[in-house]
Amino acid sequence: MSFTAKLVAAPDKCAPQVRAVIKEFEAICFPADTRVKIKGSFWWFLEAEKSPVAYAALRPCGLAINRGMGFLLRAGVLPEWRGMGLQRQLIAARVQFAKRSGLSELVTYTVPTNLASANSLIGEGFKLYEPTSRWGGKAALYFRAELTRSNKPLHPGE
Repeated sequence: MSFTAKLVAAPDKCAPQVRAVIKEFEAICFPADTRVKIKGSFWWFLEAEKSPVAYAALRPCGLAINRGMGFLLRAGVLPEWRGMGLQRQLIAARVQFAKRSGLSELVTYTVPTNLASANSLIGEGFKLYEPTSRWGGKAALYFRAELTRSNKPLHPGE
């Protein structure tokens, strides 16, 4: 089966039905932490049989000190679709989008017990690093990828 990552929402535009799917995925994939901030992020779905089976987000960092940096926010695959490389496809889609948008670096983190996510990130070129501030928690594993900039602004008019 072939999957294509589909960009379904931008920071300033997220339809109510997309919000509903994101919240449904949050409850399934992150049952202990469903407080995701949908606003301010780009969101992708992977679909099978016209229904989302995986989701992920990218949030451009807003602080001037972090200009050019993006954060891979959330990624989840429904349990029955895991082990098919879908998370790697979502990482690759977000990396390509970030490059086209002119971002120079992506960062993210995962919990140490989530080896599937850690391996997917490493497989897509991310490297472990130690941030100056452990913003994802003391035990988190932090990843970063440096990107080649295309000098195209993230939003028209910037």
